[in-house]
Amino acid sequence: MKKLYLLLGAILAIIGFAKCALAQGQLVVYTSTYPLYEFSQRIGGEQVEVRNILPPGADAHDYEPSTRQMMDIASADIFVYNGGGFELWIDKLLQALDGDHQLVIVNTTADLPLLEVDHHHDHHHHSNFFSRGWNWLRHALGGSHDEHHCHHGPEDPHVWLDPTMAVEQARTIKEKLIEVDRDNSSVYENNFTALEQDLLDLDKLYQKELADLPHRQFVVPHKAFSYMAKRYHLEQIAIAGVHPGAEPSQREVMAIIDFLREQDINHVFFETTVSNRTAETIAHEVGAKTLVLNPVENLTSEERNAGETYFSIMRKNLKNLKIALGG
Repeated sequence: MKKLYLLLGAILAIIGFAKCALAQGQLVVYTSTYPLYEFSQRIGGEQVEVRNILPPGADAHDYEPSTRQMMDIASADIFVYNGGGFELWIDKLLQALDGDHQLVIVNTTADLPLLEVDHHHDHHHHSNFFSRGWNWLRHALGGSHDEHHCHHGPEDPHVWLDPTMAVEQARTIKEKLIEVDRDNSSVYENNFTALEQDLLDLDKLYQKELADLPHRQFVVPHKAFSYMAKRYHLEQIAIAGVHPGAEPSQREVMAIIDFLREQDINHVFFETTVSNRTAETIAHEVGAKTLVLNPVENLTSEERNAGETYFSIMRKNLKNLKIALGG
C-alpha cells in the first residue's frame, strides 16, 4: 500500500496537478461526505461543479478512494473534507501530495470545538442519567467506577447533525470559495446567507419540536449523534462507537439489553448505510420497535433517486425522534 501511494505521488508530480476545470470556467470541487457535497453545491451554485467521492450507499467511515479518485481530487481546484478523524484515509492523500500542489484543501472542522469521545459516555456531563447509565453498564460488566476511564480520546467528527455546527462548516466552504474565486464573491456570500438561514430555521424547528417530550434517551447503532444530543438536551445510547465497525462484545450486548429493559426504552434506531445486525438483535430481545435515524453521512441509491436532501432527511429524523421520545 505504501508503494501505491508513493506511485500516486510520482504520477501527480509528473502531470503537474493539471486542473480539470470545465470549459465554462467552473471550479471543480471534490467532497468527502454527502452534507459537504450539498453545502458546496448550495454555496457554489452555477460557478462550481461539485463531485462527491462516495458511491451511493457506501459506508462513509470505511470507504477509501481509489488511486484514480486520488488523482482526480489532486487535479481539482478544491477538496473539501470533514476532518476530526472521519476520513481515515486523509493522511495518505496529504502524504501523496506532499505539500507541492495547487489544490486548496479545506478541513471544515479545523476551527470547531469538537467533542472528545471516551469509551463509555458522551462529554455532555449535564446528563446525570447518562453517567448513571454507563456506571450501571460498567458494574454489570464487572468493572469499577474508575476502571479504564479515559479523560482524553479521539474526537467525534459528526458535527453536521447539529445545524448550528453545519453553519460553520458551510461558512468555511464559502470563505475558501471566495479565496479561490474572488470575482464571484457576492454569489458565494448570497448563497451562503440563504443556506445559513435554512440551517438556522431547521435548528429552531428541532428546538421547538423536541422541547417538551416525555423521554430524552434514544438508542442508535453507532455514536453519530452526540452533537445533536448536546444541542437539544437529549441522551444518546450508542451500541457501537464513533466508527461503526467496532461492535460490542456479546457480554456488552447483554448488558445493554438489560439496561434498556431497566429503563423501559421501547424504540431502537436503525441507520441506512451501516450494518444494523446488533441493533436488530437488541431490539428483538427487548421487544422494541425500530425506526430509522439517518446520520446523513451518505445517501443510498434509493434516496438519491427520490431527491432526498440533507434537509429532508433531517426532518424525517425529527419525526422519528418525536415518535421514539413519546411525542
